[in-house]
Amino acid sequence: MSKYVSPVPVLVATRCRDAGLDAVVVPVREGRKAICSLEKDAVFEPVAAPVPFLRGSESVTLLVLAGTGTVLADLRGVRIATGAEVIPLPPTWEAVWGTPPWHPRVRQPAVLPAGSTLRPVLESALSARV
Repeated sequence: MSKYVSPVPVLVATRCRDAGLDAVVVPVREGRKAICSLEKDAVFEPVAAPVPFLRGSESVTLLVLAGTGTVLADLRGVRIATGAEVIPLPPTWEAVWGTPPWHPRVRQPAVLPAGSTLRPVLESALSARV
């Protein structure tokens, strides 16, 4: 048996449902602007945790605490996926982790931000939309 083949079946979940989070989906261009702004703020405010997100070819999906994404639903160009809606996860052609929702050095989930904390950044990114 090759050392690269697992002797145990491996299950890779590529869809997520009822994960205890909300997904804030924005167009890719505006999503990249928002991520750049969030990462810049994290450099100057080391207390701020990075916001987990997925990159797709047409959108960026920011992950926030369950039940808090709906406060962003009124922003033009934003779609909120909650609860029973399916969110595509890596490794699929639909999604790649930008920042995963876990800590890289310890086996713990990352703390997700509340949706309201993203409002100023998303408003700014979406206002530049042409």
